[in-house]
Amino acid sequence: MIYSYVKGDARKAAEIHARLLPLFTSLFLVSNPQAVKYALNKIGFNVGKPRLPLVEPDAKTAALIDEALKISKIDLPVK
Repeated sequence: MIYSYVKGDARKAAEIHARLLPLFTSLFLVSNPQAVKYALNKIGFNVGKPRLPLVEPDAKTAALIDEALKISKIDLPVK
């Protein structure tokens, strides 16, 4: 998205942003880094759990993040 915008293709950047908006929204349902760590663990990056006093997202929030991950194209290489 950023690369497209910097290269002058604002239309493509906007399309990518629109495609990823459900994911962006889900990552801010709870305090950072709870949702981000949850999502990264789900897609294969072992980043562990949040440190106390933060905890993993509740079941309802986790389900919303899971749904956003399902409909989002994640094109990061998992090692």
